[in-house]
Amino acid sequence: MSSTYEDNQQSVMLVSVHAVGSRNPMARLAKRLALKGLHVTLAINDIALKNRSSNVGVVHLEYFSDGLPEDHDRLNGDIDIFMNSLCKFGPGNLSALIRSCGRKFACIINTPFLPWVADVAAEFGLPCAMVWIQPCTVYQIFNCFYNRLNEFPTANNFVNLPGLPPLRAEDLPSFVLPSNTMSTFDSILKEVFCNIHKYKWVLGNSFMELEKDVITAVNDAGLPFWPVGPIVPATPYGEEDTIDAYIKRLTPFKSADESNCLEWLDKHQPASVVYISFGTLLFSSQKQIESIATGLKISKRPFLWVVKLPENQVTQDFEILEEIKELGDVVGDVFAGENGVESQPWSRCQRGHYWWNI
Repeated sequence: MSSTYEDNQQSVMLVSVHAVGSRNPMARLAKRLALKGLHVTLAINDIALKNRSSNVGVVHLEYFSDGLPEDHDRLNGDIDIFMNSLCKFGPGNLSALIRSCGRKFACIINTPFLPWVADVAAEFGLPCAMVWIQPCTVYQIFNCFYNRLNEFPTANNFVNLPGLPPLRAEDLPSFVLPSNTMSTFDSILKEVFCNIHKYKWVLGNSFMELEKDVITAVNDAGLPFWPVGPIVPATPYGEEDTIDAYIKRLTPFKSADESNCLEWLDKHQPASVVYISFGTLLFSSQKQIESIATGLKISKRPFLWVVKLPENQVTQDFEILEEIKELGDVVGDVFAGENGVESQPWSRCQRGHYWWNI
């Protein structure tokens, strides 16, 4: 590629936190944009990228520091410490990265976990877009809740939101319920939706054929929600997805949990295993673990369960997990299910917190 062409390319920067549910869809969107002729930089707080930049096919990877020591356990440690450090040190370090890139970016695009990126973009006089990695339905619920556009239900009534059917309390995300205890994420979501005017566009991981009514309602309210999904791996459709292979390389080692669970899965027939994962950020409570384990025990089906146990606890602390260990495999490494388990032929059904952000 000639330098003249590179100089004339429109450049965009995507910014993601190094967590599976955010990083994967951002990497795939980055690839799509690059294939449209844009020069795309994906900035991540991934220690594997420190002191070196990297190209993953048509996407350029860069590192920005979250302010934590290199040996800090970002995904299995205290999420409040991680997010607070990222919020404190991320803006300055991202600004320094933008200045050092030597490119004039046309737009900055971030995930919801990094709402401060909109302020960094404004510092450089750039428009900012947010990639909403969940359905538009969830976007509408959060927007109406945090901006107090509707009265939300108690346990005995419904909430009526534009573009959606009546919703009961059990239909709603836990963040909007009085029982919510995740103050860190509640603060992040509140910052996102109370400052939604800072974004020129919201790029949604959805499509019109699936959520036409609610997408139309959001846009009719003056919020530009552009469905650009589904942003999913290509492998479940029998297609090669080179960006997935590059994503795997960001973690330069294979954990013991991953090696063991793949070996265990190889012993099972296609469409025979229940796969369960609730992501890289949230710990499961004892009640949740016992409830899921009881269901698995009753089902008598083989399963692979990626579980983040309560802090300082191990599987042997839970009697019910010991009772079902002959049925399936319980792994504690959040990366064990990341590298394609959910797209492999063993999986009969999946249960998780995510939508398509895998």
